[in-house]
Amino acid sequence: MEKIKLLENITKLVFRYILKYAAYSFLTAAVIITITVLLVIFTTIIGDSLSFPFLKYFAFINPAFREGTFSLGIKEVMEIYSVVVFAVMALFELIKFIFKQRGIEIKVSFKRKLVYTFIFLSVIYLVAFLIEPSIRVSEGSNNSKFYFVFVIFYVITVISSMIYEVLNRFSEYFKPDFLS
Repeated sequence: MEKIKLLENITKLVFRYILKYAAYSFLTAAVIITITVLLVIFTTIIGDSLSFPFLKYFAFINPAFREGTFSLGIKEVMEIYSVVVFAVMALFELIKFIFKQRGIEIKVSFKRKLVYTFIFLSVIYLVAFLIEPSIRVSEGSNNSKFYFVFVIFYVITVISSMIYEVLNRFSEYFKPDFLS
């Protein structure tokens, strides 16, 4: 009986973290798209002198990232994305574990999380819409295409955020006994 309980707890733990990884992949997608929009806002307001020195931290994936002599294709982006998803998941789980060990419990209702997320994303995209006329494009191009891109990004970000919340909440139902 003890072995069956252990197997059940291990199965719950594995399934829980598979769900959490899927949830955090949706969260990371929402964050990356939102960061892209924030970069558009930033480069429109501040200027376009951006560099990506943080990629040197991913040299364990591709040594070319260390020297800064690389081309960033879809394969490299997905490799970085996978590592970032895992790191975000591990970090959040560690923070929750530390809070639990110290007796700190932050309870926010599921509905309230969705509302806060929606408001936060809406404010960012509202700013993007307001600065859209100022976005510099090449001669003869039309800025109005950015409205369409922002709408698509907004919809993807909101849906990804909601899927994250649903999967994250669903994963809590598979909490093994030793985590309760």
